[in-house]
Amino acid sequence: MDSIARFDERLHQAFEMGARSKRLAHVGGNFVIAIHGKAAWSVYTKGKKLGVFEGVADETMDFVMVMQPEVFEQMYRATDGAAPDLDFAGILAANKLAMWGDPDVFFRYLALNAGGNMLALRGGGAASVKTTAKKARSA
Repeated sequence: MDSIARFDERLHQAFEMGARSKRLAHVGGNFVIAIHGKAAWSVYTKGKKLGVFEGVADETMDFVMVMQPEVFEQMYRATDGAAPDLDFAGILAANKLAMWGDPDVFFRYLALNAGGNMLALRGGGAASVKTTAKKARSA
């Protein structure tokens, strides 16, 4: 199974875990993750249309993240239990990653699947990537 298929599986697992534990409402929003030219998902955790769907939503979303395939692979293939060592400021400046809206929506969603973080964000987990992303935006 390739990394995009595993990511898709983990998106669905997190949704199921959140639904079973009744924690979806804690996410506080809907979001889109898109890998340019490869795949995209719209994830609805609030409203009438709940679920993980392939493709980009027509509706206004609370968070959107679009990335080049090589950025996705770097984020997903972190090794040695550590968060990925990415130059977020450089990646953003090179237009290989773009984010709009409230990234906390995505980070709260990641927390639903804490036992198997979707981007292999091990070690510090979503919190360490959140800190790194904030540093990149302020750079």
